[in-house]
Amino acid sequence: MMKVLCGIYPHGSYEGEIIFAGEEIQASHIRDTERKGIAIIHQELALVKELTVLENIFLGNEITHNGIMDYDLMTLRCQKLLAQVSLSISPDTRVGDLGLGQQQLVEIAKALNKQVRLLILDEPTASLTEQETSVLLDIIRDLQQHGIACIYML
Repeated sequence: MMKVLCGIYPHGSYEGEIIFAGEEIQASHIRDTERKGIAIIHQELALVKELTVLENIFLGNEITHNGIMDYDLMTLRCQKLLAQVSLSISPDTRVGDLGLGQQQLVEIAKALNKQVRLLILDEPTASLTEQETSVLLDIIRDLQQHGIACIYML
């Protein structure tokens, strides 16, 4: 079900319709659903451990002006996203240096950067400690209070 909602299984490979925000979605690729505001965070995180937090959050969605990346604007935006998920680390921190719970929060910040309206989390607490799970669930509640729908499989 999650793979259908996120465009991993393209329209036509399943029966039925997907209606989101009153509109039928006929996604042929993950990017199609991302444009509609739907994002998925898999149990196996999709972060490049050798890159920084900033580079991971903006990978494929870089902010540019006249073909040149605007690192100042991306840094400012990254800091706001990290604050939104209660993560007080530098955008220049290498993802491989973070714990699993922090990496999960970077994934959520990455999804928020795509203007997500529906966030789907695949077993988000499976590898987290009790404290990390509590923080994650608090963030999910906060996202919901800000109008972001969350579906999570436990």
